[in-house]
Amino acid sequence: MSTEDEIARAARKSREWQARKAEIEAAAREDADLARRRRAIIDQVQREHHQVSNIWRNIVFALIAITAGLIFLEQQAISDRAQKCFAGPAIVHQYDCADQITHSIWFWTLPSETRALLKASAGQG
Repeated sequence: MSTEDEIARAARKSREWQARKAEIEAAAREDADLARRRRAIIDQVQREHHQVSNIWRNIVFALIAITAGLIFLEQQAISDRAQKCFAGPAIVHQYDCADQITHSIWFWTLPSETRALLKASAGQG
């Protein structure tokens, strides 16, 4: 083999190696780009999931707060009714208010002393 053939062969091998190296680098860039896109998609899905979770959490908290507020307001209303009942009938044909209050669904919100007095009053009437 002549020197020129060896030089040509070495140049060809060098070009092949350079081409192979360029292919490997391109594949590595593609893999890195795909991994970056995959991470971005996963991050976006996680953000959306957290947003939905936060929305549901806020809805649950709002419902709990509304329920607590309604129970408080109803407790105030039934307490006012109990005080009016203890004051005596406001009109001549008023029904037994103690019996009505003791059968109310909100009766449990009253203090125990008030419940005991209403039960005793309902038993008399």
